[in-house]
Amino acid sequence: MTVKNALRLTAVLLCACMLLLTLGGCKILQGLVFDPGTKKTETQDASLTENTTDTAEKTDTTDTAETETDKATKGEEQLSDFRKTLSESGSIAGVCFMGYTESSDSDAEKLYGEEYPIVSDIPAERQIICEGSEYYCIVPADDSIAVKVCQWYFDENDDYTGKAGKVLYESRTGEPVLIRCNAMEGIPNIIVTVSSGGGEYQEFNPQRSLENGKVLLPQSEPFVADLTDYSKADPSANAD
Repeated sequence: MTVKNALRLTAVLLCACMLLLTLGGCKILQGLVFDPGTKKTETQDASLTENTTDTAEKTDTTDTAETETDKATKGEEQLSDFRKTLSESGSIAGVCFMGYTESSDSDAEKLYGEEYPIVSDIPAERQIICEGSEYYCIVPADDSIAVKVCQWYFDENDDYTGKAGKVLYESRTGEPVLIRCNAMEGIPNIIVTVSSGGGEYQEFNPQRSLENGKVLLPQSEPFVADLTDYSKADPSANAD
């Protein structure tokens, strides 16, 4: 081998070594290099997840608000329908028997809110929960009617004469009232008084007839109307 050839071979070998080192260095650094594209994608994914969660939460909140608004609207519509019936019949108030329950749960909206959306508009301060299993809604004819709800008991010292006892609720703003009462059928434990600004008044015990299950109403003026939908209230109540 000549000196010239030897130099050429040496040069070739040196180039080959440099190429290997360069390739090897890139391969090693590739494992350590910071890839901004990957990081950006991860950040975008996290942001997308947060946005999706926020959107879902906002949707749930909106749905809940719409549901509550829908309930309130239906309750107002039912109250309006009831009062139209009372106006047409010339009644001072109406009573609606909603149902009979053995449940200890006093959440009337959960029990009867679907059939009677008016319940959703009756706050706790207008719900009189007494011993008993029957639910009634008392609906004054308009905002001028006063409503008073008292305990009703039978005085054993006076031949078990029925008498009004403690006042449980009283209002002069004509708002609907919800009552749970009557531990025993045929034996009322509540009396309701409704009165107008003109001096008219009527008293009655919310209760059902033992004969046909319909609400017992006073037969004198001013009249109290039966607003019960017996197809919803109780299958044992005869609407005929």
